[in-house]
Amino acid sequence: MKKIGLILSILLSFNVYAQEQTSGYCGPKDAQGNFGTNCQWSLSNGVLKITGTGNMANFSPNNENDMPWYSYRSSIQSVSVGEGITFIGKQAFLRTSMTSISLPESLTTIGPSAFRENSNLTSIKIPDGVTTLSYAPFLKTGITEILLPDSLSTLGDRVFRDMPNGATIVFPDKELVVNDDVFLDDPNRSSELNIIIGEGITIRETGINLSGTNDLKIYCTGNITQCRTNAGVFADNVLPATATENKGIITYKDQNGNVLSIKDTTKKVYNEKDGSYTIYDKDGNFIGYKNKRIYTLDEANAVAGKVNSVKIRYR
Repeated sequence: MKKIGLILSILLSFNVYAQEQTSGYCGPKDAQGNFGTNCQWSLSNGVLKITGTGNMANFSPNNENDMPWYSYRSSIQSVSVGEGITFIGKQAFLRTSMTSISLPESLTTIGPSAFRENSNLTSIKIPDGVTTLSYAPFLKTGITEILLPDSLSTLGDRVFRDMPNGATIVFPDKELVVNDDVFLDDPNRSSELNIIIGEGITIRETGINLSGTNDLKIYCTGNITQCRTNAGVFADNVLPATATENKGIITYKDQNGNVLSIKDTTKKVYNEKDGSYTIYDKDGNFIGYKNKRIYTLDEANAVAGKVNSVKIRYR
């Protein structure tokens, strides 16, 4: 009996230890080096969840104690950052095995190298509300397309460094000034990067050596002359393109009619009652429904119990 009791005690202790190691805090550190309690993390069944309010901490990849989920990175299959989080810390999700990530509408800043070296991550949605992208957040990921939100106002240098060859970046259709160093890449690496802009985007010269710049193709959906003027040192890289909108869906094409990107600007509101979605354009105008049930008279009678069979159609 004593042996059985000892084994149970060890197993219980191990279970408690394991639970302690798969959850904790991840807010900015205090003076004693403890993570802030405003931000919490938990890992279960391959899903890393970040919850709380305000900022995450910045992390160092060279210090195991500086990244709470360091030992579990290979088991992280997806990441969910909850509403209330406003800042994703430096190198927060470095070298995980994630294939997907969801970001909250409350997010305003994505820190340096936040998603670095996640080669299995091939897509990401940057939510409206994000104003700042810091240094190289998408470094060595598998992300092939990024639709930048209208809220964006600040981009760090080398933002698009080491992205997959042929990746596409769609800038918001607004007035925005960006430095030419946002397109810098490694000098010994040549990769094609497709940039879609309107005539409101101005690329400011910084005087920096641009020998490590991506092989840029800048597609202009506005006045081509104005775009070339605004492109500065990249004027010769500017090519004509079109942007057509239909019910909130914007399709970008090059001069030969090839589709470059498709941007969905609609807002979808979930209806719990019937599982459908009400769709609005970006200005709040009603567009239609998705998965909306349309009841015929027979179907209405069936709901009332007058017939035994029912057919449900969707649109």
